[in-house]
Amino acid sequence: MEDNRIHFLIKLGKKEHIERLRNEGMIFMNSIDFFKSMENDEQRKDSEEGIERIEQINWIKMILGGKEVEFAKNTEKNKLLSAQLRVSNPEIKGNIFSMLAITTELSNISNNLDDKNMQFGDTFLVIFNPKEFLSRIDKAMKRNNLYYKWGLVNYYDDQNQEGELGIFYKSNKFKHQNEFRIFVENELKSPLILNIGNIEDICEIFKIEEFKRCRFKFEELG
Repeated sequence: MEDNRIHFLIKLGKKEHIERLRNEGMIFMNSIDFFKSMENDEQRKDSEEGIERIEQINWIKMILGGKEVEFAKNTEKNKLLSAQLRVSNPEIKGNIFSMLAITTELSNISNNLDDKNMQFGDTFLVIFNPKEFLSRIDKAMKRNNLYYKWGLVNYYDDQNQEGELGIFYKSNKFKHQNEFRIFVENELKSPLILNIGNIEDICEIFKIEEFKRCRFKFEELG
């Protein structure tokens, strides 16, 4: 069995959007700026999209009430519990399409999915042939002369991570999403819409209530 193979892809959202994905193959991709600035959506909002580097801070000096006060991690007085420097790259621009990936690695941890994902909407779609789905996206990208990347998102611990990040890195507070991400690099600040045609032959739609009953287990044959 391949290392961390993607067995299924799941898209959660509003019923009308999910049905358009199935019936028309409409891939709706919002911009990085959209995800950074949106409000009242804990599952989608990520103000750290586009962060290219994170550094842990061990010492900091602040002016409080006109006085200089030092905080440090290696002292008991004015102890610094946690602080990070995040460096954003304004050159990282583009649009994102995200799905929940059912992978070999995920199945080794648990056989069910985190209920927090149900906050994405009232309906979900399961792609049971990810290879064919991505092949259709690849062809549509090439027809439209779009430059793209895709892959699983890497999750990091904010308290310990240090070094280079990128568009395929997110804080581990989003780890329950086990995201597979498609990123199209461009200057758009508006949504990008890609049409790949009807995908009824490789997917099924379910009401969100069925999500918590999802179970999966994979065994190597032979």
